[in-house]
Amino acid sequence: MTLHQPGDDANGRDDPTQQTGRVPQFLPGNPHVSLAALRERIEYQFVAESANRPNILRDLDAGTRHEIVRDIVDYVLATESVSVSRADRLLILDVAYRDLFGFGPLDAYLADDNVTELTVDGPDKIYVRHGAADMTPVEVNFDDAVHLEHIIQRVLATEGTLLSDVEPILELGTVAAGRPARLIVTGPPVSPALHVEIRLHRPKPSTLEGCIKSGLLDSDSAAALERVVSSGRGMMIVGDVGTGKTTLLEALLPMLPADTCVVERAHELRLPDSPGGMRRLVAVPQGPDQQAVSFAEQIDAALAVPPRCMALDEVRFDEAPAMWRALTLDSSTFAMRCVWAFRGAIDPRRLRTAFSMSVRRAQPGIDQAIIHKTLVERLPFVVMVGRQSQRLRLLEIGEWRPDSDQTDGLALHTLWADGASERG
Repeated sequence: MTLHQPGDDANGRDDPTQQTGRVPQFLPGNPHVSLAALRERIEYQFVAESANRPNILRDLDAGTRHEIVRDIVDYVLATESVSVSRADRLLILDVAYRDLFGFGPLDAYLADDNVTELTVDGPDKIYVRHGAADMTPVEVNFDDAVHLEHIIQRVLATEGTLLSDVEPILELGTVAAGRPARLIVTGPPVSPALHVEIRLHRPKPSTLEGCIKSGLLDSDSAAALERVVSSGRGMMIVGDVGTGKTTLLEALLPMLPADTCVVERAHELRLPDSPGGMRRLVAVPQGPDQQAVSFAEQIDAALAVPPRCMALDEVRFDEAPAMWRALTLDSSTFAMRCVWAFRGAIDPRRLRTAFSMSVRRAQPGIDQAIIHKTLVERLPFVVMVGRQSQRLRLLEIGEWRPDSDQTDGLALHTLWADGASERG
């Protein structure tokens, strides 16, 4: 390995140590040694010794991981005949550990409980959301596109998959700094640069009390929501991306029957302890050693042994056939309860239209009255969440009811609203 010298930076910067918010490219105590080159050499040695074994990447505790990194760092420094100060060695250990077992320069933000989302548009365009505030750019960078790709591919490998031209879009659950997270990665040819979204949950499982403290609910909306759940009937939780659907669903899980099957698009929910335990099925991305299992296929797998209640996170209307099979399950002994989180519009007319169109893709020519009857019987309640004044809020709870005054004979009648009038 040839250690880079000042002025040799691949990005053309003579003094990268002056880049605000970046890890210095050269060691502060030894300006003739490239930190990036050492990091790459350490990563190479780690791969050689671990062969990317999932148990190394996923299952070992932090103490064992640190020991492995220390051993590799000491070996590389000795092999390359690089003498560093104690402060530089600690810096190398920190950077190497974050690159091998974390998200590199993103780790400081992932460890901040107030950070709820990060977006990466290439190595030098990183945006962070605190709470429900707007996304803001931050002055932190990956060394280059290769550095970013190595870290993201290593995170994906931990979950058994890899980004490729065949699978250019991946969505899965992971753990970031001890927090459940949804990771969405898009690469070429869909995106010219590697695009990464990380949506984070609080370290502790969501509860109704926690939702009140965060402002998602207030005491009145929480009481209204409890009444709806205690009715034992079905429910749609509807909202746009990142508006608290999964958070709210997690808070409601302890109130659902123990015989509930939870089907997830990404492994994010923390299930409550219950007698017998709730069953969980999660969509599986394609990987070198694993076969892809789609969200729709997992819905069908849950129906093989129908549960008393099915909780879905999150339904998209392109899964219409599996969704319709679940809604029209014919059981002579019970009607399966549906508590589903939908990504979609919170306008009642648009929601109703999108639902009807999706059903028609699964059942061409179906009568509109049958669709309405299914909504009223199986998903009668609608809980709408959204971002309002830089806060996530439960905006409305409504109930689908037949209504002859409406053009298509169905209306959403408001049961509780956050200062809003009835919507039809």
